[in-house]
Amino acid sequence: MLYAMEMQRDAAHGIARLVPTMYTRRFDQNVEDYAYHLVHTAMAHSVELDTLIRERAQNWRLQRMAILDRILMRIALVEMHYEPRLPAVICINEAIDIAKMYSTAESGHFINALLDAIRKEDNGSKPAPAPPPAAAPPPPETPPAE
Repeated sequence: MLYAMEMQRDAAHGIARLVPTMYTRRFDQNVEDYAYHLVHTAMAHSVELDTLIRERAQNWRLQRMAILDRILMRIALVEMHYEPRLPAVICINEAIDIAKMYSTAESGHFINALLDAIRKEDNGSKPAPAPPPAAAPPPPETPPAE
């Protein structure tokens, strides 16, 4: 969806809704809803996401990066920053795996280095997740009634 929008230079959500209908196999509604959520969030925070990428991409302009690499990094950053239930390393690994299959030979290394740098900075500035609650102590035993 984001790729089609990038190629058309169109920020309208209409084209994003058309992409899944191009496939004969329909996705589960939850998958489609999550994909639309990622697209909407990436578009809503595009300036912030591109700034994060631009600041870590030494000697690389966004326009010089492969379109798919930019999109994968944006999606991973959306998941890393706006989906607290997903560990950052999983978001990064998913982006790397997709890049290895569909982008350039060096894309996996490039995406890994950039997203991992952001993850390390985030770990220093975000509060640590709360530890799981301790198990409640067992109730005291009552003496037998006489």
